[in-house]
Amino acid sequence: MTRHNELRSITLDLESARQQGKWRKLAEHGQSLLLIPDLPDEARSLARGATSDGYFRWDDEEELRSLHYDDLLVPLQGDIPSTIDPADQYWLRGLLQEKRLSYQRRGDWRQIVKDLSTAIELSSMRSEYFFWRASVYGFHGSDYSRALLDCRKAIELDPAKATYFAGQGAIYIAAAATNHPLGDMDKGIADISHAIQLEPTWASLYWMRAQIYRTQEHDDKAIVDERNLCDIDPLLAARFFATRAKENQFHYEKAIHLWFAHF
Repeated sequence: MTRHNELRSITLDLESARQQGKWRKLAEHGQSLLLIPDLPDEARSLARGATSDGYFRWDDEEELRSLHYDDLLVPLQGDIPSTIDPADQYWLRGLLQEKRLSYQRRGDWRQIVKDLSTAIELSSMRSEYFFWRASVYGFHGSDYSRALLDCRKAIELDPAKATYFAGQGAIYIAAAATNHPLGDMDKGIADISHAIQLEPTWASLYWMRAQIYRTQEHDDKAIVDERNLCDIDPLLAARFFATRAKENQFHYEKAIHLWFAHF
């Protein structure tokens, strides 16, 4: 297969998974590509973006909790092969350790920051590196100042990436929830709204924004977002409403309705 045809095949495979919302497939395929020795730069860039977006948007908690992270990390431990981009290896190791910390509560966020910082030192123009370090700083270290600086850098490097605005919005909201001076619900909503403008079919963003509107007692806006969620992805909506079922009979009935309407 020629280099052109190889790149075209990789592009089509990744784009197909992205368009179908198969985030696990996107993450795992991108990850496997990053481990290929001497992968062309163009293909490596596509694989990096696929891995980053896939893992960020993969929202099946049961699957993420059951992943064998230790096995996935084995090829990334010790000396990094010279035929594989070392910056990507440090980044991928940091990303997988962040997921293990998030879903299995194992690991040290400071060590993860070290790996991601090493990746940035080796290659400082890759937006994914800054974005994942921002996630670690914000959601594990509660260092919202550094988290927001890294988010801004990621956005500066790739201003068309909805993922980065969604992540930055989530950091503003998380900071506000702890009464941190940098917390700002309005900025969080603005970032999530911008992410929706960039990618209007990203269903879970409507739910995220709806929940913020609920806390602000903007029920009319929340209802609009919940309806959009139901239109875009009724099964995801059913799952979200089911998580609220214990709090409210309406959410239970809505979840049941959406679930059976899908079949």
